[in-house]
Amino acid sequence: MVSVEKNRDIVSYYCTKHSWRGKYKRVFTVGTHALSTYNPGSSEQTNIWPYSDVFSIIPSPKSNNEFKLFVRKNPGKSQQTDVTFSCEYRLELLTYALKYFPKFTGSQTIEFPRYRCVMIDHTDHRVEVNLILTPCSIEEYTVAGKLLNSYNYKDTQSIARVQDYPGGFAMIYGSIGRMVLFGTNQLDELLKNVEKEAMKGMAIVINTSKKIISQADFMEGRWGNFSDDQSQTSLSEFNVNLLSSFGEATPRILCLSESCVLERDPNTYNVCTMQPLTDIWALIRHGEDPQMFTIEYNSMVKSTYTCQDRDALLASILDGARGNKNRDICVQAMKTNMGARIGPLYLPVEEEVESICLKLLAEVGTKKDTTQTLIEATRFFNTNVSYSGLAHAVTEERLFAENKERLISNALGALVIAECPTVKETEANFHAMRRLVASRAGFAAFTNLPGFREKLGLKRALIAFNQRALIAFKQRALIAFKQRALITFNQRALIAFKQRALIAFKQRALIAFKQRALIAFKQRALIAFKQRALIAFKQRALIAFKQRALIAFKQRALIAFKQRALIAFKQRALIAFNQRALIVFNQRALIAFNQRALIAFNQRALIAFKQRALIAFKQRALIAFNQRALIAFKQRALIAYKQRALIAFKQRALIAFKQRALIAFKQRALIAFKQRALIAFKQRALIAFKQRALIAFKQRALIAFKQRALIAFKQRALIAFKQRALIAFKQRALIAFKQRALIAFKQRALIAFKQRALIAFKQRALIAFNQRALIAFKQRALIAFNQRALIAFKPLSGTLR
Repeated sequence: MVSVEKNRDIVSYYCTKHSWRGKYKRVFTVGTHALSTYNPGSSEQTNIWPYSDVFSIIPSPKSNNEFKLFVRKNPGKSQQTDVTFSCEYRLELLTYALKYFPKFTGSQTIEFPRYRCVMIDHTDHRVEVNLILTPCSIEEYTVAGKLLNSYNYKDTQSIARVQDYPGGFAMIYGSIGRMVLFGTNQLDELLKNVEKEAMKGMAIVINTSKKIISQADFMEGRWGNFSDDQSQTSLSEFNVNLLSSFGEATPRILCLSESCVLERDPNTYNVCTMQPLTDIWALIRHGEDPQMFTIEYNSMVKSTYTCQDRDALLASILDGARGNKNRDICVQAMKTNMGARIGPLYLPVEEEVESICLKLLAEVGTKKDTTQTLIEATRFFNTNVSYSGLAHAVTEERLFAENKERLISNALGALVIAECPTVKETEANFHAMRRLVASRAGFAAFTNLPGFREKLGLKRALIAFNQRALIAFKQRALIAFKQRALITFNQRALIAFKQRALIAFKQRALIAFKQRALIAFKQRALIAFKQRALIAFKQRALIAFKQRALIAFKQRALIAFKQRALIAFKQRALIAFNQRALIVFNQRALIAFNQRALIAFNQRALIAFKQRALIAFKQRALIAFNQRALIAFKQRALIAYKQRALIAFKQRALIAFKQRALIAFKQRALIAFKQRALIAFKQRALIAFKQRALIAFKQRALIAFKQRALIAFKQRALIAFKQRALIAFKQRALIAFKQRALIAFKQRALIAFKQRALIAFKQRALIAFNQRALIAFKQRALIAFNQRALIAFKPLSGTLR
């Protein structure tokens, strides 16, 4: 569990706590790791409940602004107790508290309803997403599990069915009534669970609209109240980069219309997001980056961008918002601390909160050595009071009413004498004075408070003096820096130029070496390949001849066997069988041959032939094979080798090899087919056939293995050659280049460096390099290449032989 010390407040609301002692005010805060309450008068923390001690937070049915918090009664025990609060902004408070519901005790075992949907995005493409129904919102995730959007129940107006979209429904969301279209196969169940979860977690009713819309209605009114052309027609456009929370930059076109700020996709010009100008709370002008700015909306949404014309863009937004009667917009140097705001941004805070801020400013301003506390009080005041001024600045006409004019005067007096050591603190100080002066009592302080205008003018003059002094200091520092940098520039530039020239030379020399080495390698590799290919071809031809001889022997032996066996059985049946078998074989109809010839043969000759024919076949086949195979092998091997090997290799070695391999494959396939057909015929001769077939298979596998091994060897030899040659070249060429090129460069490049360093270096250094380096490179690279190539190819030639 994360320690409570790291807790950071997210939102705060002014509530009333109900206890046995009565009802009293508290500031209820939702943090990153805990829920806490503060005393609004003293800002002292009264209670804190880590999320591991929170069981649930639910709305109370007694009233529309009450809710109950169920927490652990004692740390480490399971006994729970409830605490009752009432708040005017119950929906907002419950929404932000239930965002951390997965951290509550016992919530890890709860599975939220999940639905696979298809969504139409801003590019009008259909994208698969997952919708998860949580107690406070509908979470939209990608299929990979990345959170895209969160649609809070409190901001959902209604849900409408879409008739011409399968399982489609449109969610009408936000203050502008924007529509988001989804489609799912479980529409009825999803809508039912949405109503159930919203009622259970937030006690609000989300109704399904009785009006059924079409997809065309959605496309026309997808941006709700601002779907008309007037709201989307751009008056000015700026190219910006949208920065995500992870630092990723996405190109966007930020457009300003009469009433809205629009983000458009630069590729399709479709509207990605739209926000009314009246909803802008503040514009953040980042000081650390001259192009970065942030737009803060009163819905707690923040968008950070970078733009080259940042100041012009901010001025346009400020002018457009003021034209739309947004009096609360302002430009700040720091982001608003939302955790310090006691209430939502879209409404002014309560009168008691304003009084607390004024008292805090007046109290810390009268004390000494409290500069940091005054700065914190100033920022707290700016966060809770709108830029247009105090909403409750007039003293009420009742008994014991609080004197607002006195509080405003005391706060102004504390601010005008406050010391502001930094620019951001000065900015916060002037923002606070502007909010106070906007009221009637603050404006009267110009004449009522003694010395107010003089102190304010002196403060402004001091700030202007500091700015001018800072500019002058920067100018002097820049001049001094340029002088120092100019002195060291020649030395560094010379070193950098040498490094760049050396890198460029290495790259060019390496490219030239690769080209020459590749040509030389191809020539030598071609000669070596011819030699190896000739040896390999002889081996393949010999293996192929043995296979063909064995096939021919089997064919002849089979014919002789059939003739002798069938003569003993029936002469007429043998003649008819041979005639039919040869005709069927030439026509490539082996299926018909097997069906007719083998059936007829098996019926008539199998009974008498099986016992005697096998013994006679073995004796005669072995004698005939030994006599004929040796003679035929010697005569045909020499003739086939001389006639085919030399002519086919020189002309089309690879093509001929593929053709012969294809022919050999067809022959082997036909032989294998015959062998399979004769399996049924040779039931008892199967053992001898398996032995011969295994020998033939080993020979074919050996040939295929040698072919693959040769290809792999070529690849490895080429890679090894390139690596060794490159290493040798770099070592020798670098030594020769450093000795010769640097001597020539130092003598010539230093004289003409400032005027024509690059041109003179290229003309002279390259001439010197071409004359000296290439001679040394050719001699050494040729010797190294011959030695390594000979060492590398000796094992291969020995293996192939």
